[in-house]
Amino acid sequence: MPSNFARFCGTNLFLWQESKRMKILHVGWGHPPDNLCVGPVAYVQDLCDQLSILGHTNVLLAACLMRVEGGLNFAVFRRQYKGVSIYGVTNRHADFEDLHEPLRETQNLESETVFRWVLSQEKPDIVHFHNLIGLSGSLLQVAQMLDIPHVVSLHNYWFLCPRHDLLDRHGRICPGPDDAKKCAECIPPNGDARKLEDRSLEYVARLRNLMEWLNKADKVIAVSDFVRRLFVENGLDSDRVVTLGAAASSAEQLHIQRKNRVKKPEYPLTFGYLGAISRRKAPHLLLDAAEMVHDLRDKFRIVLHGAIMDDEYADTLRRRISEDNRFLPPTEFAGYYKPEMLYHILSKFDVCVTPSIWHETAPRTVMESLGAGVPVIAPVIGGIPEIIGHGYNGLLFEAGDAGDLAAQMRFIIEQPSVLVSMQWNIPAPRSVLKHAEHVLSVYHSVLESKPKAKVPARAAARQAA
Repeated sequence: MPSNFARFCGTNLFLWQESKRMKILHVGWGHPPDNLCVGPVAYVQDLCDQLSILGHTNVLLAACLMRVEGGLNFAVFRRQYKGVSIYGVTNRHADFEDLHEPLRETQNLESETVFRWVLSQEKPDIVHFHNLIGLSGSLLQVAQMLDIPHVVSLHNYWFLCPRHDLLDRHGRICPGPDDAKKCAECIPPNGDARKLEDRSLEYVARLRNLMEWLNKADKVIAVSDFVRRLFVENGLDSDRVVTLGAAASSAEQLHIQRKNRVKKPEYPLTFGYLGAISRRKAPHLLLDAAEMVHDLRDKFRIVLHGAIMDDEYADTLRRRISEDNRFLPPTEFAGYYKPEMLYHILSKFDVCVTPSIWHETAPRTVMESLGAGVPVIAPVIGGIPEIIGHGYNGLLFEAGDAGDLAAQMRFIIEQPSVLVSMQWNIPAPRSVLKHAEHVLSVYHSVLESKPKAKVPARAAARQAA
């Protein structure tokens, strides 16, 4: 029989754990299982899984692609997925960004109404905003007006860029919005008869409002040091933002399946692409580089795997591959893959090439490739250099430079033994559970900083207990 002291400690430990349990409302774009191929959607699900293991309740409010014929604008459907209550918002004004309506994207009363309703239904202890694309930037303002504890994760550049990726209409990297007047020039008017100057003022207002609300958030989480620096350079309070990086359960699972095996490279080497088939991910750059190494084309092959996000672009790639191109090595357009196929796909790769032309924040496919023990060739852009060390676990090249990418490919083809040492250098993936604990510590710091009288009733009741 335990002593009175032991019973006392056990009881108080239980009460302490109970008092720390919380309900978290996550807000984002896309929801599982439909959109798990999208990195931030998969990240939110990973985070919810781990927070659930730690004893917390998770709810998700998400803009979704589903459309209901004859249904109301901003209608809400509900579902459960792996213990998470999901509120999906359908029939919105735009499936993704509302590019041509910057003021509506900034402040949308229909989105605010849905958000307030979910808050009243769920009474969360804290709100974690992951993505406001498809909803409204003013949800931040609502949380602030109601004094609800909240944090914001920066998975992309939507607060600074209506396109969310800091690429202009020609696919070139934008150095930043400045005063946002140039956003109107970057985004075609789409039949809008208003003068450029009038449209410019709306994008200026968009940037001003979004950054004002972001600077009032209780805490901001950046997924890489690059993202943190870029936002601070564009007006975000440096004391408000912390870098926590990112993690992927799929990378951990691939690491387990790998069992520290090292693949011996044999000709023909396989240079694989993994990710969305879209212009900003730039798999065409891999084909450009492959043509520049045509003198070695009998020693390597190309395989492209990924969901098609741009049909016209995908057709261009297919035509290029199917034509009698004497400069390309054997090339396969494998297309969409299911998550359970990942290890089988990556086990065939000698190298994974990530040729993105935008500032990748924390690319999940890079983490997955490394998890499977596959070295990565990627551009010096965004958060990628924080994951890939040149000559250590992969190679880096100048973003958008097919010639430099070709040089890295040639180096590996001519000296394939370097792949063995790179495989040995790949560390175990970052623990998703540890990452969730770090996020949880941010939640606790926010809640502890709030005056007790202003903490939501749910948390206040637990503190009283």
